[in-house]
Amino acid sequence: MTDKRVETDDIALAYDCAKLYYEKELSQNEISDMLKLSRSKVSRLLALARRIGIVTIILRPPENFDQTKLANRLCEKYGLAHVFVGVPSEESDLSIKRSIGRLFQDHFPSFLGKRTRVGIGWGTTIYTAMRELQGVLSYKDVTISPLVGGAGESQPAYQVNNLVDLCANWLQSKRIYLMGPAIFDSPDQLQSFASNAATSSAIALWAKLDVVVFSVGGSIDNSDILYSSFPKDYVVELMRGHAIGDILARFFDSNGQIINHSIDDVFLGIPFCLLLNVPERICLAGGPHKINSLDTALRAGYITTLMTDLYTAQSLVNL
Repeated sequence: MTDKRVETDDIALAYDCAKLYYEKELSQNEISDMLKLSRSKVSRLLALARRIGIVTIILRPPENFDQTKLANRLCEKYGLAHVFVGVPSEESDLSIKRSIGRLFQDHFPSFLGKRTRVGIGWGTTIYTAMRELQGVLSYKDVTISPLVGGAGESQPAYQVNNLVDLCANWLQSKRIYLMGPAIFDSPDQLQSFASNAATSSAIALWAKLDVVVFSVGGSIDNSDILYSSFPKDYVVELMRGHAIGDILARFFDSNGQIINHSIDDVFLGIPFCLLLNVPERICLAGGPHKINSLDTALRAGYITTLMTDLYTAQSLVNL
């Protein structure tokens, strides 16, 4: 409804000013010269146009803008089944991880059936996602298990049984633990540990998984867990192989080739060939330091579903 106190001539002028300003993209000075009005009069008429409804301005928040288009472009570019894009409240690493965590809470249940067997990986993104989970669901026949042993005594993000607990508590599901470290001192020690009944049952589940959840690491220069928990000669091997990222401590080069086969003899974790046999491989990853490694992992076909942030999605699309 128009304001009765507004003169009809002013309404017509407000419309003319708004059309020139918003559609023709003329400046207020240009409109002033064209319509023979003072600059202040043009400003008041534009304000009037907004006040009485000639002009309406709609603000669309980032979470409703461009995400679907970005997701579709990433699916097409990398041959992915699903992509989910979150919007961080700011560009900090923690905010990015929290936005990915919200995606996990919102969308992960859609991947679960009656007796789905799920493997959980490690890392700070996975840890943040699990800590962000809210509420309680009911998936009593779903089984959650670790994909790797624990590492980094003072780093909760790499204590995988804890991550299994966080996820299973949220889902109210079954859980299986792997009560051993990721790295053993010798192949014999690993074989001895893997042969006990509790460990062998957890390992046997790796060949039967329906869904895995993992992250992609950035370059080895940014890998705290690598330098704190892995043998030094292994780090040297990765440097010589020009490692640019990893999935569950399986490091790869710029062509996506795994370069750290020597670790398999002492590493307690799902074999990479078994990981790639899992039908649904969900990756939670984002941040500028992971763009190159994530692009490589996507091109190599290691991922079927990606949950990432807006900035990372835009960067991947533009590569």
